[in-house]
Amino acid sequence: MKHRTAILAPIEHGLSNVRVESMNTKTSLMIASPSPSASNDPTPSSPSPPAPPAALAATNRCCPDSTNPRNDRRARRATFRWSFPEVNLQGLDQRRSLYGYAATLGWVRQLPLPNSVSSMSEFVILHLTDTHLMKDSALHYGSVDNSVALQRVLRRASSLGRVDLIACSGDLSDDGSAESYALLTSLLKPWAREHNATLIYAMGNHDRPEGFRQILGNGHDRSQDRATSTGIYGVSTIEGLRVITLDTTVAGKGYGFLRPEQLLWLRNVLAESSAHGSVVVLHHAPVRAETVLLGALQLRNPEELQAALSGGDVRLILAGHYHYPMVDQFAGIPVVISAGVCNLGNIFGEAGTESAFTGSGASIIRLPRDGGTPRVLPFSAVDAGTADDGRQVFRFDSDIVARIIADAG
Repeated sequence: MKHRTAILAPIEHGLSNVRVESMNTKTSLMIASPSPSASNDPTPSSPSPPAPPAALAATNRCCPDSTNPRNDRRARRATFRWSFPEVNLQGLDQRRSLYGYAATLGWVRQLPLPNSVSSMSEFVILHLTDTHLMKDSALHYGSVDNSVALQRVLRRASSLGRVDLIACSGDLSDDGSAESYALLTSLLKPWAREHNATLIYAMGNHDRPEGFRQILGNGHDRSQDRATSTGIYGVSTIEGLRVITLDTTVAGKGYGFLRPEQLLWLRNVLAESSAHGSVVVLHHAPVRAETVLLGALQLRNPEELQAALSGGDVRLILAGHYHYPMVDQFAGIPVVISAGVCNLGNIFGEAGTESAFTGSGASIIRLPRDGGTPRVLPFSAVDAGTADDGRQVFRFDSDIVARIIADAG
């Protein structure tokens, strides 16, 4: 028989009792409070709080007809239950305080915190970029399986509760094949369903429009939220949060550029405000890079983007391309660039060179629903005991960098 124990103790925040139930490895935490009449009546007839765990053990209530419960098999099968009116918590902080109180005293080992309360006050965004997948799971630079890298990023983020948006900001494929995009969706869609998340995809300079369109359409996963537009860009609305993807790619080049017709479309979209503002997802960030190569492959017309955003309700810009985490501002709007899923760019290399190391990263962004500054939480997905992390994937000397800039810049 499973042994079940309930423990009660006074806590703070105006809640009178915490009820911790454990059944083998499963643990739950419930809040209890005496009725208002009981809690406000100081007379002796008012019910007193139950004794703390130590007192329970001392009074030996678990086995009233035995002086030594350790020797009584029936005592080990005993079940204790108290009934109190339940209180619905209105704030995540109180839930965390409750868990912290119980965990501090050693009563619980694990308590999953529901995400429903935080979702009421903020949008939770998982930002992924630069997955660089290839058909047949071919190795990137001949040594890195990027599908495995993506899986471990998702595994690292699996403890998140509800996620409102998964924003993928370009270079999703390395070879542009339809098979690579199919591989991407086969990994992302089950995770998105589990977390009730909307998937949004933007084009990067390594992506190819034919394969992208065949599998991802215009990048907006839920067709009922999809708006028509020319080119591979679009808009979706998630509970009042408008998510706009832009296509900064130039065929055969590594730098980014926003065409006039797309900027006009963006102005028209932003002409009407959304209930909770807008998020823009694009590959080439409108902020300065940290290396010579990426500096030559930046967005070429950020001033025109700034003009199109002027007067709009954009609250956040999500970008990729640089392969290292970075937070900046553009026209007063927070810009978040996440680490690459495929590898981590090296900003400390010798001047004029370009290099990267094995490793994967992404970001969680918590965006308050009714205004306020987003909270950016970059994270790395490092498997304990994986000796391969930190290995150099490639290094381009200054001559190679110059040739790449001449060809792609």
